[in-house]
Amino acid sequence: MLFHIGNAQVEPEELLTDESEYLDLAVFDVSEYTPENLGIGGEIPTNFKEVDLETPPDVPAEGSYVMFGGYPKGRRRAEGRNVEWASFNTGGARVDQSTGRNVVCRLLTDKDVMERAGFPSGPIPELGGISGGPVLQERATESGIIIPEIIGFIYEHGNEEAELDLLMIRPITYLNPDGTLNDPNR
Repeated sequence: MLFHIGNAQVEPEELLTDESEYLDLAVFDVSEYTPENLGIGGEIPTNFKEVDLETPPDVPAEGSYVMFGGYPKGRRRAEGRNVEWASFNTGGARVDQSTGRNVVCRLLTDKDVMERAGFPSGPIPELGGISGGPVLQERATESGIIIPEIIGFIYEHGNEEAELDLLMIRPITYLNPDGTLNDPNR
């Protein structure tokens, strides 16, 4: 099995810290790696985002907005066994449902609505394949500085109907400080 983190091929079994079929999440320990030896340190500065799991952020409220990222299928190019990641794509969405177990965002993909809102009228990329991508929300520090805070991970992306895509997000509260998952089914 081929498994890559950045451009480095790794053995997933050696890095696996925990996994949960129920939560549809897996945790890998990459503490031995730096952005450079994962091949993600090119011209654009890259680093790892550390998360304070002792005091995890609150689950986002319904009606608030989140940002997400990933490598959608519509932006990949494959040649044989090699995949070229054209770019890391980002987006934002309104939180339509928020519980302790799930955060759900509906992404409107109707081109007419997008054009009326002032967005480019080009084809909307297929977002499949962004599972595992980070989800962030802006938070103001005590001094008033706005920072992005990781609040969860995309665990499923599905198309409910032609003009509506759903992002299913697992809150970061399922990740324990020791890197294991807080699986309620264990």
